[in-house]
Amino acid sequence: MPVTARDVRMLADSQSETVRLVKRELSELWWQIQTLTPPQQRDALLDLIPALVRKYGDIGSTVAAEWYERMYAEHFDGETFTAETMNDYDDDALRRTIRWKAGMLFDANDKPADPDGMLRWLNQLLDREIKNPGRRTIRRNTTRDPHKPRWAARALRQPAVRVLCHARKPWLRVRKRGHRRLRRPVPRRRLPMRNHPGMGQRIQPHRRLRP
Repeated sequence: MPVTARDVRMLADSQSETVRLVKRELSELWWQIQTLTPPQQRDALLDLIPALVRKYGDIGSTVAAEWYERMYAEHFDGETFTAETMNDYDDDALRRTIRWKAGMLFDANDKPADPDGMLRWLNQLLDREIKNPGRRTIRRNTTRDPHKPRWAARALRQPAVRVLCHARKPWLRVRKRGHRRLRRPVPRRRLPMRNHPGMGQRIQPHRRLRP
């Protein structure tokens, strides 16, 4: 029995809810630091953003691990599997990226500060960094799974989430809105060469040249 689109949507909705919560907390923190100077705002973001990524990344990876265990129990009756969580992001690399991008908070000679652009970038950063632990958790436990399930790329409203699939048919796909369909690969057909310029002409035999 394959993992259905409803099962995948359940995981995607959980991850989206985690992203919504972290963005709401970022919005509250953003307005609190607006009274600070740009250097103080930068230093505050260097501490706050990695803490948010760690906190909500752990939540996302835990949700993904619980989802994997639930799917495993439904498909393999009488068997147990303990999923592992993965949230091994690079704290130093994240801080370097934030420090580099924080230049948008400062006025340059030919370019004014763009705090709104900085906030948009932070939302995009958190969206990616919060979802990645869930993907790593699913990928990690798929390699640990003794049944070695296949993978199927499920196209959802958010970026594609790779999930396990126990279907035997390699052409199982799910549309963007979660509708399931079976699509068999179409065999290639050789097109008739009716309009080829060489069709209908008699092939001349090869003649040897005299010395």
